[in-house]
Amino acid sequence: MNTLLAPEPLIFVDLETSGANFANDRIIEIGLIEVDQSGTREWSVLVNPERPLSPFITA
Repeated sequence: MNTLLAPEPLIFVDLETSGANFANDRIIEIGLIEVDQSGTREWSVLVNPERPLSPFITA
């Protein structure tokens, strides 16, 4: 990583949801990518939305 462009580590967060309606839909996955001088590291976890997922989302 070019330390002139990003002298500190960067962390990117990705949320996957069961849809786009914040009132009815839920987070189903959280992902992180950390980038620093040593390289990249990834982490993710599935989240139980406590309701059925639509066939569109599971496809």
